[in-house]
Amino acid sequence: MPVEQEDAEAYAEGLHNGPTLDDLRLDFKDKNSPWSQTVIELLTQTFQETVAAFEDLPSRNDSYVADLFKERMRHITAAWNGAMAKETAEGRMESPRETEDRVVSKIDDMRARCRQTSRLHRVSAIKHELHTHNQSSM
Repeated sequence: MPVEQEDAEAYAEGLHNGPTLDDLRLDFKDKNSPWSQTVIELLTQTFQETVAAFEDLPSRNDSYVADLFKERMRHITAAWNGAMAKETAEGRMESPRETEDRVVSKIDDMRARCRQTSRLHRVSAIKHELHTHNQSSM
């Protein structure tokens, strides 16, 4: 769930307590806002504390872990914003059905591209194996 922009702005001005682990809303408008930075810090700190509780898990420095969370937030923000109603060519906002159709169509296109890429990789690997096999048979 996104943070209300009034809350994010109030936090930046020192007038709001900001995000907590119990209220971990994301700022989809500004990934570099003080609100977003605090969310990343909370997630990084919690992750590092959890990892430290297990001796067998490798430790990572805070900046590495924070970068991982920033990347995940970038993906989440893109997905959230992509699922919002857009303005149509006629100048009106999409209906909920039009928004759903657009998002589903985009997902279907992405899946088709992934399947095609997977097939190309498999064919390439098979051709390589055949070529290697033919070279060793000579």
